[in-house]
Amino acid sequence: IKGRIDPRAIRYQAPSSVVLEDAVLSDPAGQPVARVKWARATLSLTDLLVGEVAISRIELVEPQLMLELKDKKLNLLEALTPKKPPDKKKPPKAAFRIDVIEAKDGAFRFTDGKNVTVVADDVDASGSLEMNLARELFLLDVKEARVKSGAVKLPELDVPITDVSGQRVLVLAD
Repeated sequence: IKGRIDPRAIRYQAPSSVVLEDAVLSDPAGQPVARVKWARATLSLTDLLVGEVAISRIELVEPQLMLELKDKKLNLLEALTPKKPPDKKKPPKAAFRIDVIEAKDGAFRFTDGKNVTVVADDVDASGSLEMNLARELFLLDVKEARVKSGAVKLPELDVPITDVSGQRVLVLAD
C-alpha cells in the first residue's frame, strides 16, 4: 500500500488471528488517517479451504478515523491504494469479505477542509463488509451504531448530536 501501518506490537494467536496494539495507519505523506488501541483479525480457515478470502471477525478497541477530503481524494483511500497499480488487462478474480466488525469506544472525524466537518465520539458499532474486485463492488453494512456525542459543522450552522443510535445503515459504492 502507498500508506504505512505502524503497530507498537503485533502478535499471532493460533490458529488464525493477528493482534495489533497501538497501531497507526498513515497516508503517503505520513499524516495519520486511523489509529487503534487494540485490534484482532481472525481469518476464516474454512473459507480459505474452498479458495475464498474471508475474515470471520475483526474486533477494534478505541479506533479513530481521521478522514480528510483534499482535491477530491479521500486520505483513507490514498493510504490503502496499492503501490503498484493492478493490471487492467487482468480483471481481479477475488472477492473479499469481513463477516463481523465490532468497534468499541471509537471516534470519527471527517472534513473537506472547507464546507463540512463531521465529528463523532464514543462510538460503538457492528457491521460487515463485502468487496468484489471483479465487479468493483463495495458494501459496508452497519447493523448497529451508537454515537454518544458529535457534531455536524457547516458554515453558518453547527448541529450538535447527542446519544444517537441506529439499527441498520447500508453504504454501497460501485
